[in-house]
Amino acid sequence: MQERVLVISNDDNLKNELREILTSAGYKPLLSSFGKNLKALVKKAPVIIIDIDGFGEEGKNLIKEIKNISPYNELIVLGKGVSGDEAIALLRLGTNDFIIKPYQAQELIKSVSGAFEARNIKLESVLYKERLEDLLAESVGELQKRNTFLQSIFDNIPLGIAFISDKLTVIEANRLWARYAELTPQEVGGLKCPEIEKIFVCGSPCPAEVALKEMKQASRVISTPEGLFLKFYWVPIQEMDICSGFLEIIEDITEEVKAKGQWEAILSSLSEGVCILNDKLEIVWANKLFNSWFGPPYNKQGENFHFLYFTETNKQLIACSVIKEKKQQKKRLNWKINGEEKIFEITASPMFDENGNIFQIVELIKDITDQERMIKELEQKTNTLNELNLQNIERINSLTFTVRLSDALLTTDDLNQIYHIVLTIATAKDGFGFNRAFLLLYDSRNNSLYGGYGLGPLYPEEASEVWPELEDVELEELLSDYEVTMLSPLTERIGKYSFSLDEWLVFQRAMKEKSPIKVALEELPKDFREEFGLSDVYIMPLIGRSNPIGVLVGDNFITHAELDERKEKVLRLFLNQASLAVERAKFSSSLRDKLAELEELNRALKESQDKLIMAEKLSAIGEMTAKIAHEIRNPLTVIGGFANILLQSLTEEDQRYRRAKAIVEETTKVVDMLNSLLDFSRFLQIRPTLSDLNSTVHNTIILFKHEFQKSNIDLLETYDRTLPMFFFDGGAFRQVLINLVKNAIDAMPQGGRLKVKTFKGKRYAYLKVEDTGLGISKEAKGKIFEPFFTTRSTGTGLGLTISKQIIEAMKGEIWFKTTINKGTKFFVKIPINIEAGG
Repeated sequence: MQERVLVISNDDNLKNELREILTSAGYKPLLSSFGKNLKALVKKAPVIIIDIDGFGEEGKNLIKEIKNISPYNELIVLGKGVSGDEAIALLRLGTNDFIIKPYQAQELIKSVSGAFEARNIKLESVLYKERLEDLLAESVGELQKRNTFLQSIFDNIPLGIAFISDKLTVIEANRLWARYAELTPQEVGGLKCPEIEKIFVCGSPCPAEVALKEMKQASRVISTPEGLFLKFYWVPIQEMDICSGFLEIIEDITEEVKAKGQWEAILSSLSEGVCILNDKLEIVWANKLFNSWFGPPYNKQGENFHFLYFTETNKQLIACSVIKEKKQQKKRLNWKINGEEKIFEITASPMFDENGNIFQIVELIKDITDQERMIKELEQKTNTLNELNLQNIERINSLTFTVRLSDALLTTDDLNQIYHIVLTIATAKDGFGFNRAFLLLYDSRNNSLYGGYGLGPLYPEEASEVWPELEDVELEELLSDYEVTMLSPLTERIGKYSFSLDEWLVFQRAMKEKSPIKVALEELPKDFREEFGLSDVYIMPLIGRSNPIGVLVGDNFITHAELDERKEKVLRLFLNQASLAVERAKFSSSLRDKLAELEELNRALKESQDKLIMAEKLSAIGEMTAKIAHEIRNPLTVIGGFANILLQSLTEEDQRYRRAKAIVEETTKVVDMLNSLLDFSRFLQIRPTLSDLNSTVHNTIILFKHEFQKSNIDLLETYDRTLPMFFFDGGAFRQVLINLVKNAIDAMPQGGRLKVKTFKGKRYAYLKVEDTGLGISKEAKGKIFEPFFTTRSTGTGLGLTISKQIIEAMKGEIWFKTTINKGTKFFVKIPINIEAGG
């Protein structure tokens, strides 16, 4: 099907010419003029060409109208005699490209093709996100259905059942258990064993605590005020030889215990097998159920033994224990009846004569086969439910994680930011958890990979220092700080490497398979693996639609962890998303380059004039400031001096003392402001000398030692010993640091911590000054470098203005990051000029 292109122009010759060009290129042109109802045509044509000659603001309004009708349409503007500012304004309205008349047909077709490709990328991103959201909704719905089904089974079992944790707290209970406890199902959750004990009065020691401690089943019968007899079972739940809790099962045995006394209890227990033994362990009586299970007793030479007790071994099972311990004993017995495996619970109770001697043993044998089977089935169903829950939770987490990755990659078109996101997600604990990662980028000119960026520790010692600091940092915060990757030592080291794909086939194999692969160390270049101490290495390809982008190399040289199957599936999806994001960024970069070319033309026209105007302004400011400051400062100093002498001669009770003090304070403020003005003019000229940045910083920090102690501020200094001596104005840089430290002290009125750190980049030396103070408000962020802006009651508001002027005069930069009530980080970078005038 032919792609449609809408042409809007009042020039019929131009429309006919464009129709022929577009038709020859395989497109279906639609032609229209200004002023017509274009709504239907706009929706039919994904790409629109607008001839704006002679239509000024009307053309701009048409572009806005089209964008409101269909935001995903791509617009190409034709025009001639348009200034650079007007072209830039049209592109900022949302147009895809601007073509200056006269144009070449090939140029036009290339622009149309690019517009279709840009639109397809946008639509694919939107559809992919919607599909992920649909999958997440389906998974949640399926989980809710299964939970509802299993909950129905759980609530309809004819036993009271509760799940109790190893902390002796009720996690969940069915309706029958809640009814026995005389509570609503909503009141059951969170009950603890002492509260359960008050409800049921199970006796001391608490059977639940015994079952949990000894990791074995326990049971007990209790009676309620309502006349019910309830039998409790406590069944431990073991996972990997660890008791994670237990099941509390309640069975109503009221019908089994109707009478009182010894024989009434036996008669009411006929649903159990009953036998009575004498003190010689001879069976003297057994009920029918007992005999149906085990056969009737038989006589042999006047002896009356039951075959269960015929051997000496079986005698030791329970009856002998009763005689020895003189108390009730319980035992479980597995027995086959008619080929069917049965499980019995035997309770043997001693009967004493008036002298306290045992003369009989009453044994109650209960068939608990069905009960045990039910418990096992319940445990199996519980385990199945837990497995299904874990699977669905993992699936939901994977989908949620994938949506987060997609959102992160869609938020930026900056290529460096995307590379940082890829490396951060590869190494973060909330991502794929590689100990570190390297990004090798593809060079199509010589079919090779060259070192791009790296993130992670160089050595295990560095990991033990850095990883704890990152433990509580959210993934979103890590993703936003892309300078961590740009300034990483791994980035600097990996940059010197280049690998030919014709020589190192392991990279070629990963690209061909389009899937992460674990590789043997000997498959990698020797110098690469030895310098970084690689171990447990994975190569993950980044493949675009038409060309390779590069590979992501991750290794676990500290943890030696394996990449599990679940993470590998998500990783494949992430690599595809990252590849699309890189392609999108490169395409956006090409569009920005066009915009930059137009802006550069406009800037070049003004550059000479701006430089001349700035030079005149700076010269005038410097001369005027110095003259005014000198003329005013001298008499103010005299006034302040006499006022200070007068102040010292007065007592605080004297009415003149307050007035003299005000004169001293106000003249001091004015003199400080004049000194700042003199500094402002003085630092317009930078005088670089061969200096040591670490020494300059340290010697400046020493000046504040007393003030740090007075303000209860802890100081932490970290210096990069690899920084060489280079040419910069040490005195001016010292003034910058003084201003930053003073601001940091003022930001921590209750004390805190000040970190001062130097470090080296590829071409720049860096200084970081970090405090744990109040932070900078949103309103003040954009004004702190403006002259005379201050948030303090004292001060001139020129400190940061002077600092910015000094650093920019050194061809460097100064910037900051701040969080309210957590602190502020100021960063300064200046070029490393090894030679004078560099």
